[in-house]
Amino acid sequence: MADYKISWLVADHVVMLQLFGSYSAELLEEQTRNVAEHISQGTAPVYLIVDTTGATSMPKNLKEPIGILGSHRLNHKTRSVIFITDNSLFRFIGNVAGKFIGVEFRAVESLEEAIETLLRIDPSLETLREIDLTVYREPSAS
Repeated sequence: MADYKISWLVADHVVMLQLFGSYSAELLEEQTRNVAEHISQGTAPVYLIVDTTGATSMPKNLKEPIGILGSHRLNHKTRSVIFITDNSLFRFIGNVAGKFIGVEFRAVESLEEAIETLLRIDPSLETLREIDLTVYREPSAS
C-alpha cells in the first residue's frame, strides 16, 4: 500500500514529502497537488525535500510520472528540490522531473545529507540543526 506524509521542517520555508510503499499514478497526482498547495502557502524561497527511502517501488514506465510532474510546475517560490534516495533509477527520475518542473535539483542519500545541503544553499535555515530527525523515520511520524 502506498502512502505519503507532507510536513514543514521550517515553517513556510522547507517542505518535506515522505513516500512510503508502492508507486501509484493516482497517489503521485495527489501528492503533487498537495505539495504545490503547501509551497503556495510558504514564503519565498521555499525548498522541497522528497524522501523516497520508504518507497518500495517506482514506475516501470518513466513517461507517466514525468508527465504528471511536468503538468504541475512548482510555484515560483520554489528554489530547490532535494531528493533523498540511494537508488540510481530514483535519482534519474528526480533529475528529469527537476528539469521538467523548472527547479534546481540535488540528490542525496540521507535526511542528514539533505539538511547539510540545504544549509550550504541557504545558511539562514540554521534552525534545521535543531530538528529531531528521528521523528521523520516512520510513516506514522507526526
